Amino acid sequence: MIRRTFNPENWTPPHPVPLRNRRPSAGELVPYQVFGFPVLTDDLEAWANRLNVDPNLKTLTRQERAWRILRRSVPAQYKCRSRAVRFPRTSAATCVIIGSNNTPEDLARTQDITLIKNVHKAIRTREAPGWFYILG
Repeated sequence: MIRRTFNPENWTPPHPVPLRNRRPSAGELVPYQVFGFPVLTDDLEAWANRLNVDPNLKTLTRQERAWRILRRSVPAQYKCRSRAVRFPRTSAATCVIIGSNNTPEDLARTQDITLIKNVHKAIRTREAPGWFYILG
């Protein structure tokens, strides 16, 4: 399968999802969702190659080492975290989370184009950011 490369210059964030609501007494229930960049195994392999992670190691070990390096490459001021999410084409992916629907402040982060571009510059994934449900 050929994937197009995400280009942040020609992209606008999707409309945010509604704020999370866990209380039926407060209205319609809205599940927790996160907004971020899905990271697939081929992204990890490309990172391992780009970062010169020892090619003699097993693929999974190379990918894990690349992931550790790349997690540290996202500047702390961006306050990104990562979680496993449901991803349509592969059933799951790791997501570099930019924001969520948990609080109004976190929801605002999902519309911050400068933040999104800076995180993309640090991780260089090919997938566009989007809204995802957490696994587990």
